[in-house]
Amino acid sequence: MKRVFAANAARAFRGATGVAPGAYRGGPGAHRGGLPAGTTLVFGIGATRAGTSWLYRYLAQHPDCALPPIKELHFFDRAAGGAAFALDGLRRVESRAAQALARAKTGAEALAARRRLDAARALARILDAETPDLDAYLSFLADQLRDGAHLVADITPAYGLLPAETLGRMAGLCEDVRFVYVLREPVARLWSNMRLMAARRARVSGVDRAQALSRISRRWLDGKEPELDARANYAATLENLGRAVPEDQRLVLFHEDLFDPERGPATVEALAVFLGIRPMAAPLCDVVHDAPPAELPPALRAEMRARLAPQYEAVARYAGGRLPAAWIAAQNDVTES
Repeated sequence: MKRVFAANAARAFRGATGVAPGAYRGGPGAHRGGLPAGTTLVFGIGATRAGTSWLYRYLAQHPDCALPPIKELHFFDRAAGGAAFALDGLRRVESRAAQALARAKTGAEALAARRRLDAARALARILDAETPDLDAYLSFLADQLRDGAHLVADITPAYGLLPAETLGRMAGLCEDVRFVYVLREPVARLWSNMRLMAARRARVSGVDRAQALSRISRRWLDGKEPELDARANYAATLENLGRAVPEDQRLVLFHEDLFDPERGPATVEALAVFLGIRPMAAPLCDVVHDAPPAELPPALRAEMRARLAPQYEAVARYAGGRLPAAWIAAQNDVTES
């Protein structure tokens, strides 16, 4: 099978990491050396809490796509702590998959558990390597391919924080690379991010979830939660995408359009056309991995809207002034307050 791993991308990656793409440190994979010709590689780069889990599930169920049984691969943000975060999660995935395999009652259940277990172990080896191995990563994706599928994907929202240089290298990994970036009304997205963060910290520390959320809110107000600010910075991600990725390789969608009963079907069809896959109807009302509910205090809402005003403005410029109703309502509240 012809390999289409671009030589210029190999040189750029080697120059940035000191590792030759062929410096494989695991065993040989079924697709050693890159992705098969004709494969589309998709990166879902966020935004966090904006619908990336829905995107993953939609593609994973599509007959033209072959996604790994793990959504976030964190290969390209490993230097920023993504590998450590992912490895921690992979240990839990491996444990749950092993338990599911042990109690499987049907062949299909055993096959699904085994696939997830094998994927978790393979990805852990890649992320735990001393130096990045791009060939191993591409082979991991290529090994997901099955008859009739031509699209593989890595849906890692943290990639939205990557610099333009890294996004540019990713855009040249094979002949057909595409990026999808989903935007959600900034206040709603930030509050969802805070609630999810609070649930995780409460689980680790054993404190009450409401207390954890209150502390995170105070810390954000004091400028002590830089990760929340970075993930809220649509303007920076859009600028980096514009600098590094050709226009025909990137698609920016609104969460509100995607899940709107009237605009949703057309938005999903536009997504399919962009990705080069057959249009397939999708449930647009399902909530995937929703954060635990909590009421947003009015004073905190007002502060969020004020601080996030530059994001509304940046996205409006990018979208030619066309924003969903929820965004316009939030902007008006900022203006009127």
